[in-house]
Amino acid sequence: MCRMSAGLDANGALTALQIRVSGQSIDAFVSPQSLVAGNDGRQLQGFWVEPGEAQMGYTVPTWSASTRRWCAPRVPIRWPSAAS
Repeated sequence: MCRMSAGLDANGALTALQIRVSGQSIDAFVSPQSLVAGNDGRQLQGFWVEPGEAQMGYTVPTWSASTRRWCAPRVPIRWPSAAS
């Protein structure tokens, strides 16, 4: 689930963007040591500021992206595979 809000100037140009993602984290189950401050960075793939394949690619003067991890208790989350 994702909630986005944005600010536009008088000309309709994007001036601010806020993105909030909530969802299950595969890394929290498979690789909990990879979480940073309890957040799964992969949930925000595509919104990273750092260069690389997951970079946002748009210039927005003011923006933020955050996650809220949700996981059903005692329900393991796994990648689907033909072997399972």
